[in-house]
Amino acid sequence: MTYRDQQEINRAQLEMTRLERQRYDQRFASRVAAWQIREKPWDSKTPVHVRVQNRAPVPIKRLSVEATSDFLLSWPSGPRFFDLNVDIPPCTLMTFDINNMIGAMLETCG
Repeated sequence: MTYRDQQEINRAQLEMTRLERQRYDQRFASRVAAWQIREKPWDSKTPVHVRVQNRAPVPIKRLSVEATSDFLLSWPSGPRFFDLNVDIPPCTLMTFDINNMIGAMLETCG
């Protein structure tokens, strides 16, 4: 076996490991649902709640949120992305006030 053969085998093993990890993550991700709850009137003072249901057998530790200007009307246009540290145990349904969570993040990040 040559050095190039070994390199090719290593690349194939790395790709197989990446695919296996991706399938593992997708298996749990398919058991998580999230939806927005917003009550009228549609203005910047109206709380935006996101309900997250975790039907996976493992807890959720991080929640990624993409918010657009129509999501939080007080923002300038364009999407913003946030990674929120959360603790959502298995088999639970939780509601988060996104305005407060993101507002606190923006204050600490400057």
